[in-house]
Amino acid sequence: EGEFVHAGSYTAQPGETLRHLVERAGGFTPNAYLYGSEFARESTRAVQQARIDEYVRSLDMQIQRTNLATAAAPAAATQAFLTQLRQIRATGRIVLEFKAESISTASLPDITMEDGDSFVVPPVPANVNVVGAVYDQNSFLYLHSRRVGTYLQLAGGPNREADRRHEFIIRSDGEVISREMS
Repeated sequence: EGEFVHAGSYTAQPGETLRHLVERAGGFTPNAYLYGSEFARESTRAVQQARIDEYVRSLDMQIQRTNLATAAAPAAATQAFLTQLRQIRATGRIVLEFKAESISTASLPDITMEDGDSFVVPPVPANVNVVGAVYDQNSFLYLHSRRVGTYLQLAGGPNREADRRHEFIIRSDGEVISREMS
């Protein structure tokens, strides 16, 4: 989907790679933003979902053991939290680690296609989203000259609930950059 010359559903040949399939689709349009692309795989989604489900089961058992040891009944808030966790659905996204300036099919990895794979390449974004504990969660026009801190300031800066030690950025490619990493 997205910024391909001939976007659509394709049947991959046995052993065909993502690069070859994109070339069959005519390549990318001039407005393609590979850095923000999303590659999803059904087999990966199933593994991710199993891990999420196992984590929720483990957490539930841990809460039950703690409640038994303290003779406390599970709080409604705890049950609501577990219910929310059980509703999380994995995406199957595989981060392909493009460079921000990647624009050609030569940048694509030689990953062999599987049944149910999807590859979405969006157009070059025009905005930056600032969300979380700021005064004005909003989207701002992207300007190459602006730094991350400028966008935070445009959103009014961190509010009283903000935990400055745990700020993080989610880049277009899915990579998460936290303060602890820098």
